Amino acid sequence: MIRILLGNAAAQIFVACLLGWAMLIPMQPWGAALRKKGASRALLAAHLDWILLALTQGLVAGIHQVFHLHHEDLITAALIVGGWLNPVPYLLRAFGVDAFVFAGRWPQRLAAGIAGASALALTIAWGSISWQLLHASR
Repeated sequence: MIRILLGNAAAQIFVACLLGWAMLIPMQPWGAALRKKGASRALLAAHLDWILLALTQGLVAGIHQVFHLHHEDLITAALIVGGWLNPVPYLLRAFGVDAFVFAGRWPQRLAAGIAGASALALTIAWGSISWQLLHASR
């Protein structure tokens, strides 16, 4: 669990770094044609989301080292799935798809489904972790 979470967290931070470099291009004088209103905020949200979710995976690796969590395969899978999928709606928003509303055409509905699946995965993982920590402190 620990090595998988830490390795995945490093990969997510690496992707966030690459996205950060890509975000610089439209800000350059020669990249002005790539600027799109609102896109930079959505890309920044995805960038920060990947970094923060990666850091939480590192936190869970530390929690597991101390408390030896049960259901570690489920928690690991849920954190990894949620960690990669949660920023996707922000990326899609940068390209004109409102992934936070389950309506419209199939791309928007698919994007909203991804957002819901990632939120569910993260909620399951953190619910399990929180429950175990509450009971471990007794």
